[in-house]
Amino acid sequence: MQRRTAVRGVGPALRVGQCPGGETPGAFGEESRCRGKRNDSLERHLGVQVLAGQYDQAIDALSKIHFHVREGGGEIRGIYVDAHLLRGLSRLQQNQPKPALEDFLAAAEYPENLSVGRSRSGETLGAQIAYYAARACEAMGDPNRAKEYDTKAADSRGGGFAPESRFYRAMSMKKLGRDSEAQGIFDELIKSGRDRLAREEAADFFAKFGERNRRKPGRPPPII
Repeated sequence: MQRRTAVRGVGPALRVGQCPGGETPGAFGEESRCRGKRNDSLERHLGVQVLAGQYDQAIDALSKIHFHVREGGGEIRGIYVDAHLLRGLSRLQQNQPKPALEDFLAAAEYPENLSVGRSRSGETLGAQIAYYAARACEAMGDPNRAKEYDTKAADSRGGGFAPESRFYRAMSMKKLGRDSEAQGIFDELIKSGRDRLAREEAADFFAKFGERNRRKPGRPPPII
């Protein structure tokens, strides 16, 4: 009899040795295909749990299941980070700064069971994680430690020019009194946002203009 394992709160896609549709894999190639299907189904399931605010269930599953991430994959890392950051924010709002800090710091980890390694360019969400860790330390009455995390966030280079990373860097700069640096980043973000909106509006206009031209009836042939 085939042995199956399951984690509470997660559907049949977790059953080891079985594809989401219930079929049993055969050869190595088929097993690899089914493994990919299980990963995809599970990632969607966990993503929905996080969106629904079921952070405990999602984090429980993420801590117990070994994921086989395919080349170019790694979406499960984002789900893991979101689950911990969002649960941490929820705990912080409920005046539970210590467990909130634990969640924020956990978001920076790379558990082996997720099969996702650290990026050579650094933690993309490093500034955001450090910023929230600083807020948890503030709530715990530890300004010195909060300053350490704000400094880490402000000086973070992970994420490069990603808007989210730059925003949280600027937020921590303001906390550190580096207002002019922060304002410079905010101004750049506003400008790049407006430029992007203008490009998208222009692209949308020309797309609609082209669509109207395609729908316009053709002219009749000239009468000779």
